[in-house]
Amino acid sequence: MTIGIVGLGLIGGSLARAIKKYTDNRVIISDIDEAVEAKAIEDKNADGLMQDEDIFSCDIIILGLYPEGIKNWIRKFNALYEDRLKCSDKPVKAPLITDICGIKTDITTYIKSDFGSAPWSYISTHPMAGTEKTGYYNSSSELFRNASMLLIPVKNSHEELELLKGLFLKLGFGKCIVTDEENHDRIIAFTSQLAHVVSNAYVKSDSALLHHGYSAGSYKDLTRVAWLNEDMWTELFMANRKYLADEIENIITELGKYKSALDRSDADELKGLLRDGRKRKEEIDR
Repeated sequence: MTIGIVGLGLIGGSLARAIKKYTDNRVIISDIDEAVEAKAIEDKNADGLMQDEDIFSCDIIILGLYPEGIKNWIRKFNALYEDRLKCSDKPVKAPLITDICGIKTDITTYIKSDFGSAPWSYISTHPMAGTEKTGYYNSSSELFRNASMLLIPVKNSHEELELLKGLFLKLGFGKCIVTDEENHDRIIAFTSQLAHVVSNAYVKSDSALLHHGYSAGSYKDLTRVAWLNEDMWTELFMANRKYLADEIENIITELGKYKSALDRSDADELKGLLRDGRKRKEEIDR
């Protein structure tokens, strides 16, 4: 197959590396940074650049873009596709399009409402893998080892869904989970987005300026994702603001209980809160 990747950030770059390492598929790329494009080709993680005319030679196109960038690309693609249809009396082959964005409802609603009847296929995906670092230069072919890949069908056939599953399993993913956009966004607000908000807020304490020599594993674990790309995460948080705001409200409520116990010097209440948290952790880790 020929696979096009648009956007060679951490995830897009890692996918390019993994595809070239673990499959015999051809990879063509597009990125706003020409130096990144050149480096990916030099590294043999891509076979060439993807121009507009190359889009229709692809079997799969992976969009490693922010939400608004995905919408812009889809609009441009659909216009190119319609132009091809007008100029041809034969069926026009279209690639299976997918994105690897961290939110789904905003994107899938746009696809369904504006392009639901368009004769091309779309499946949204989200690899459960990453680091606090960003960009192609921090990408790795091993980033997806044993990770989960979430797949959200939008407008596609069963065969196309199985095609993507097969590809991702070859790249090292441990399992593929099929879900819907609402369930995805609701759970991701807790498992990913809330963690980034809490970490980012945590380091704003004045005590953070004094931590050197006083911190160990707990500090490192809690602050790792405070180092983030604010442009990307702002788009993701705003697109999922309802579910994320609900999770923030919940953690504020829970933290208030600990503060209240401390303010009242209620050791029994504090001990109970800590015990409940430990038991919940044991329960969810089984």
